[in-house]
Amino acid sequence: IDRACEQGLYEQAADAQNRLCYLHSMLVEFGVFEAATAILNARGVPGRMAPKPIGALPVDRARELLDRLEAGGVVGRIHTGGHAS
Repeated sequence: IDRACEQGLYEQAADAQNRLCYLHSMLVEFGVFEAATAILNARGVPGRMAPKPIGALPVDRARELLDRLEAGGVVGRIHTGGHAS
């Protein structure tokens, strides 16, 4: 965002800021650790990225999160067919 502003690319900076704000809202809604687990598992990183007793999102919620992140332009297609551990 900073570099885009320095180069006068204000629309690009605004787009990046909007995506960052959208990601923040998804982390708040789904939970930081739960969302991190779902995202990393979908990228092929196995395991749970949360301290006990925090569990993984149910499969349908993990898929909803990934779909919404993709629709919001935050991430590209990352579904691997797996699900959060």
